[in-house]
Amino acid sequence: MRRYSVPVTVDGVEMQAAPDTGSTGLRVLSWRLNGAPDPGSSVGYSYASGLRIEGRLVNVPVQLGVVSGNYPAQLVENLDCTPAHRNCPGEMLSKADYGLEGDGLKGQGFPAILGTNMASNVARNPFIAVGFVRWIIELPRPGLRAPGRIILDPTDEEIPAFVRLRSSLPYSRAVALFTMEYPVA
Repeated sequence: MRRYSVPVTVDGVEMQAAPDTGSTGLRVLSWRLNGAPDPGSSVGYSYASGLRIEGRLVNVPVQLGVVSGNYPAQLVENLDCTPAHRNCPGEMLSKADYGLEGDGLKGQGFPAILGTNMASNVARNPFIAVGFVRWIIELPRPGLRAPGRIILDPTDEEIPAFVRLRSSLPYSRAVALFTMEYPVA
């Protein structure tokens, strides 16, 4: 199985994060960091797979590309499953063997997930939290050697090769102004 990742530094720790257009917020497995940042407030989040994560929402130093600063992230402390999805990936492995987007396979997945969905959430879309107003996510294309890339705040010259998708209700009006762009096949 092919998995895509993005380099990100969280609280001084360099790691790979899984880009996820279906979830919202930067979420990091707390046991992959070196310390215990700000206590923060307790929050939970669940995924369609049935995975339920719980942890603290904190402001931590984050570097994403050339931009860095203190931004909100959920430090995941507990993994389990929603009642409707027992035996989800969160209950299949020990914390040491678990990785986000790893499908419950030992040693697979990532220490963080970069949820770029435009839905409103307490852990905000990291691109929006950092101040970007548009971005392009381009995955590697089958049969080509070129790597994927994320273009943050693309110029008007970079946009014509992509189709613009606007968010719609039920997203908040403020977020609905942001665009997400994908390559045309």
